[in-house]
Amino acid sequence: MGKHMTCTAALAPLIATLMVSVFSVSAHASVLSDAVAQCTTLNQYCHLAGLDANIPLELVDSHGGHNILEYAAKGVWSDQDKKLLFYGQGHLTDPYAITYVEATNTWLKTSISASGYRHSYSSNAINPSLGRWYYKEYSVCDRIRRFSIGSLSEASVSAVNNFGNNTCYSGIEFFPELGQVIFASLESGANWGVMGFTDSPTSAGTWERFGSPAAYNAGSGDGQLVYNPVHHAVVFGSSTQKMFLVDQSKGVREVATAPCTVNISNPGFPLFTVDPVTGHHLLLCADGATHQFDLSNGVDGSWSQVTATPAPFYGSAGGVQNGYFSNIAIPSATHGGVFFLECGGVSNCRGGQKPRLWFLRHGTGTPVPPDTVAPAEPRALSVF
Repeated sequence: MGKHMTCTAALAPLIATLMVSVFSVSAHASVLSDAVAQCTTLNQYCHLAGLDANIPLELVDSHGGHNILEYAAKGVWSDQDKKLLFYGQGHLTDPYAITYVEATNTWLKTSISASGYRHSYSSNAINPSLGRWYYKEYSVCDRIRRFSIGSLSEASVSAVNNFGNNTCYSGIEFFPELGQVIFASLESGANWGVMGFTDSPTSAGTWERFGSPAAYNAGSGDGQLVYNPVHHAVVFGSSTQKMFLVDQSKGVREVATAPCTVNISNPGFPLFTVDPVTGHHLLLCADGATHQFDLSNGVDGSWSQVTATPAPFYGSAGGVQNGYFSNIAIPSATHGGVFFLECGGVSNCRGGQKPRLWFLRHGTGTPVPPDTVAPAEPRALSVF
């Protein structure tokens, strides 16, 4: 990848569920929480061996020697129904949605219809109040897809956003205080723009511009954006190392410069996430080091190194540029830290070895209270 793609205005048939595979790995309802409870050392990547030993070998297989975690940076955790969600696709291979339900310790893999460029980059988000999960396709840039968190059924696509440029170097994130999905995207040259999407259960929703068009020099590549539940803001960046913050007043401003680039296709494939306890953003850089961004330190926040030692899954996935390629971060207020799903079982990433789940506890204390509105219950799923 690493190149601009012209996006088509037409949207292919939205979703045809070709196959639903449910992998029930245990009847114990608290396997994940029990495993996380053993991870007591701060800033140490804890391998959840008791859990991921049972993860299906084919969980992230996208076929053709590719995996659905390629060119991806984040998944999402739904706190109210204790579920991990991710949608992605290998390079020109088959796209899938995968979920993990903590109550049943069950993995679900759902096949999606058409192939094409649908790497997820930083484009998974959830809206707990509506029970919806959002995904913005790489090849369709001016709208987002809307799914039920509970059933994975798809609603109609969102309204078109009329953004100033049709490049797909962009991402989405839900901002609960605004009740909006934040869309940030490369708009002109190396400058990004920001919009907000207000969803509706009865319509295609509405879009509005935040700040000024093409005003934020984040970089000319893809990028990452992450909501901060402690400071109630969304932070994003790309290839220039300049970072930008979207606040509750819908303002956009530059904050402290990052120690490395955060564009996903950069050699080394950095990961940008947030600790839900401390509110520190965490940046796993291409050189392997982990840095924290503290928004409470000064007007623009400050960066400091947490560790120079690479995470244990650094370089393990293989792929075109190695580093943190084919790994995703999933913050969880429920568990007070960040999960990392590492690829496996595919020829371009740990072939013959199952995917692995890791947990990072960065701070102690009580996380921000999770959302409380429950989504609809799953229907018409077959358990094998």
